[in-house]
This record gives sequence, C-alpha cells and structure tokens, in this order.
Amino acid sequence: MTLEEEVRELAKFAKAASVKLAQATTEERNGALLAMAAALRAQAPAIVEANGEDMEAARAAAASSPWGKTGKSPLLEAVYGRPRS
Repeated sequence: MTLEEEVRELAKFAKAASVKLAQATTEERNGALLAMAAALRAQAPAIVEANGEDMEAARAAAASSPWGKTGKSPLLEAVYGRPRS
C-alpha cells in the first residue's frame, strides 16, 4: 500500500468516526477523551524515547548536510524569514 493509499484509508476511517462522534453524548465523548488521555500517559515513556531518537536522527542528518556546517537552513529561512540556530 502506498502512502497516498494509506492516507486515503485513514481519511475514510476518520470520516466514519466523525459521524459516530457527532451522535455521541457528552458523557460518551468525555469518556473517550479520558481513555485517550490515559493511554497517552501510559505510553509517555515510549513516546518520549521515540521522540528523542527522532531528534537525534534529525541532528545527525542536519550535521551531515551542507547547511549543518553553516547553521543556516533554507527551510528555516523560508519559514522564519531569517536564519535560526
């Protein structure tokens, strides 16, 4: 399955979920939010670890890029209008 197909499939699930969510009571929605919050808290250590790995990979990629040597990134310059360090 391509990335585009995956995104389209997820969009279909999201649309179906939005219909069900619109029909849910406040109590049901609050219960779902509490369950999601509990799941995020339970997975927080793994999420933080994975984020750290992603950050380290990004730093390594930046250091090996032509812009890593200068500290100037064309993307950051485009976003912020000036170099950021």
